[in-house]
Amino acid sequence: MSALHKLITSIIVVGMGVCPIFKESAFAQSQAGKCGDEVCDEINFHQLTSGKNFGDILKLFNPVIDEADRKLYVVGSKTTYAGVIDLDNDELADVFDIGAPGGFLIFSDKTLYSYDFSIGRCYLIDPVQRKAAQVDKTICENLVPHDKGRPKKWGNYYFKETGYGAAGSSGFPVDWSQDLNGAYGVIEIYDSSNNKKGEIVHGPDALYFTIDYKTSKLYTTNTGDGSISVFDLNKLEDTNYCERNSCWIKDIDIGNSADEVIVDSSGTMYVRNRLGGSTIYKYNPLAEDFVVIDNEKNVSKNAAIWNDNWSGMALGMWPTDMELSKDEKRLYVLSHYGALIDVIDTATNKVINKIKFTMPLKPRTDSISAMVVDKRRDKIFCVWPELGVVEVADGISNKVIGTIDLTKYGFDKAANAGPGQINLAVDEKSGKLYVYFFGKLLVFNGDSLSKENETATAISRNGELLMRINSDKSRLYLSNKIFDLNTLNEIGSVQKGEKIAAFNNKNNAVYSSELMQSIPKFKRTLKIYEYVNDAYSKEWQIDGLGEIINTSFDFNNNVFYVADFLSGTVKKYSLSAGSVLSGPGTPSQDSGKTRSLSGETDCDLNRDGKIDGIEQQMCGKVKIQQSSGGRITTGKCGDGICGPIEKEKGVCPRDCK
Repeated sequence: MSALHKLITSIIVVGMGVCPIFKESAFAQSQAGKCGDEVCDEINFHQLTSGKNFGDILKLFNPVIDEADRKLYVVGSKTTYAGVIDLDNDELADVFDIGAPGGFLIFSDKTLYSYDFSIGRCYLIDPVQRKAAQVDKTICENLVPHDKGRPKKWGNYYFKETGYGAAGSSGFPVDWSQDLNGAYGVIEIYDSSNNKKGEIVHGPDALYFTIDYKTSKLYTTNTGDGSISVFDLNKLEDTNYCERNSCWIKDIDIGNSADEVIVDSSGTMYVRNRLGGSTIYKYNPLAEDFVVIDNEKNVSKNAAIWNDNWSGMALGMWPTDMELSKDEKRLYVLSHYGALIDVIDTATNKVINKIKFTMPLKPRTDSISAMVVDKRRDKIFCVWPELGVVEVADGISNKVIGTIDLTKYGFDKAANAGPGQINLAVDEKSGKLYVYFFGKLLVFNGDSLSKENETATAISRNGELLMRINSDKSRLYLSNKIFDLNTLNEIGSVQKGEKIAAFNNKNNAVYSSELMQSIPKFKRTLKIYEYVNDAYSKEWQIDGLGEIINTSFDFNNNVFYVADFLSGTVKKYSLSAGSVLSGPGTPSQDSGKTRSLSGETDCDLNRDGKIDGIEQQMCGKVKIQQSSGGRITTGKCGDGICGPIEKEKGVCPRDCK
């Protein structure tokens, strides 16, 4: 994350992977204003870490070089952005929206194309006009290089990708310990007599690379962490053919993701960033500053860590889940590639231990490992769907204490494809583990790990985070269905939403969510529904999101957060807002205006049952002296007019759409 390090204004504790970063003036990167239908704060972590307001580019495809203009281009299959690398300084110089998800890049006759194999669409990209136009797909089909898997020649040497995903390869170097589970790409180096001389190890899920023959630098796209690695081929012979990655120059940070956000009791946020660098951001909303808990690859300065050449402590690659301990002194982070749990001291923000699972692993499939924590007992349950295995660890002793083989209970590894094929939840009162897969809901004793109960149930969708347990109410929520926690009898369902997002027993409130496709089709709309005493109460709608969304509810501060994976942003919403019912069981239909439950007028912006402060001034048409120019202006919430005061104060979002 080289761009990140340029912004650091405080001491960098590189050895422990903790980079404190303090706010700029008025925290310029945090955007307060209208998000969807409600007033919220939006925190763009990509902008914070890079200092640039570029769109993220995730799941990178192959890089291509325009030697004449000294530019390298890259796109990602998960976003609609194209990135431009300045080859003279190896920095991200520009990002522009091409209006369609990226594909395989082709540079031919001074012209740039993107070919989406999955849907057979070819796009002509104009980097000057910063746009793309769809053209006949046969153009791309005829231009796709048929030798893309063959070695690339530089001087007297040949370079061939033989690492992750390469045909006919296990994906492992000779001395691979399997600790990284097939994560890194490997480029083997051969001389003209076909003798292997060495290897270059680049980032996770890496497959494509290109060479700039003017400067003799090799560039790789690291699909799994949103970066491009740069290697100096002039150093090959001096470094014993890039031994221990000693010819590595830098990584160019392209994009950040926001996979998950959790909030502790003080309101501090932890944001998991998987595809944008395998880091975790710890953000303090009050102080408006944050630290970066960095990964092994960055902290080791890209040393070849697969064979224990670096023995430091930092996050393992591809964190796919995280959870705080009950006392909030430890943050448990599951590394998918590392097949381990990193234990982070939340006081020092340092990785203090690693819980390693030693069962034999293969290179990962599309399944994603997941974790739940029994906070009463500090017991951690982790699942690897590609293996059909649940491993159990003790968070205090940092030891693995047991295994559940789900194939004994009908889990079919061969039928397993895609993330979210196994859902876990734990009842902290009884310590029991609940597991759902392929239409089966099973209960295991948390101590003996023996199966205690099972029921068959069909739900409308597969996916991640579908199951939650409310121990105090003896309820289990699976998708939109409600079960008795003890008997596993189905006792009801949620009217709206496809899964439960949270529940607040103090207010007898339950929140469900659903993610819907919108226009354009690669964008999504998130809807959150609130139920109070099992009765539908109100809802929120957030538009323009990516395809992977996670929510976190902070009931102490009466807000909830939405983590948008693709944009690398976290948005905050007030639980007092939302589209509120105007009558029993019926959403308000009065031109989109919102009303408070207490029946007050649209002036009650804070939804606290009172009209005071700016609310009273706005709705009472009181003249207000503005600070700029001394003008006297008026404004009123709910009158459909976006007046000067409403604009300046950032209130009345429905009037100021």
